[in-house]
Amino acid sequence: MGLKYLLGLMVMTSLLAACTAGLPTEIHQQEAQLAPASQDEGQALVQSPAQPDGLPHLSLVERSLALESQDPPYEIQAVWPNLEGNSGLTVTFNVEVDHRVRTAVESFQDQVRGADAADEGWPLSWLTVDYELTFTSDRLVSVYLMFDTYIAFSAHPFPASQSLNYDAATGQLIDLVDLFRPGAEALPVVLGEVEQALLARDLGYADGTVESVLQARENWNFLPEGLRLNFDVYEVGPYAAGPQYVLIPWDLLSPHVVPGGPAEIFSVR
Repeated sequence: MGLKYLLGLMVMTSLLAACTAGLPTEIHQQEAQLAPASQDEGQALVQSPAQPDGLPHLSLVERSLALESQDPPYEIQAVWPNLEGNSGLTVTFNVEVDHRVRTAVESFQDQVRGADAADEGWPLSWLTVDYELTFTSDRLVSVYLMFDTYIAFSAHPFPASQSLNYDAATGQLIDLVDLFRPGAEALPVVLGEVEQALLARDLGYADGTVESVLQARENWNFLPEGLRLNFDVYEVGPYAAGPQYVLIPWDLLSPHVVPGGPAEIFSVR
């Protein structure tokens, strides 16, 4: 993937020592502190032997963080997921999601700490972090991270999002290109479907914008019914239009899905 990961605090508990195969729907919550980034970077992963049933035996846990400050006045409320189980198959996901939350928290704090908030009437700044688990299976974990920020005296809050799509079979994050056969025409299909959907909405969308947005960053998720492309405010329309989502049904993409790849489970034959 070529990504460099900053090692974050891995919070492990004994609550899930007897976890069952696959990723359960129940979430176990635990408080967390964002430790300073380690000097070590993500290390190469070695996949351990499969369990007798062939499943990686991973479980999902929630981490949470609550911070308050009086000078300058701000609040941070964050909830995000980690994986527990075979450490060789969880470290990449956990390091990456922890890094993204830490980056958001530190960026927010940098913005508010420069303010002279001696006035008792200084407005409260805040950051909230939450997530949506859009799909989970024995192999895949698809997470939509939501960041909502308000800096004192701003005209309005600023929502933003990021996605993480993870292949527990390989211990690697998934890029969009990983879903499809080499040389397949899937990406033009994706672009065409998204363009058509956005042009049909009253957004003032400019034709061709999607391609440049996707080149700048990937923000998509697995859903049982299709591949969802996520767009933040200002990416494909004005702030007033809000975030935009386009769902592409799997039956349109199935002919291009790589056999044995992470999206094969959705393939419609």
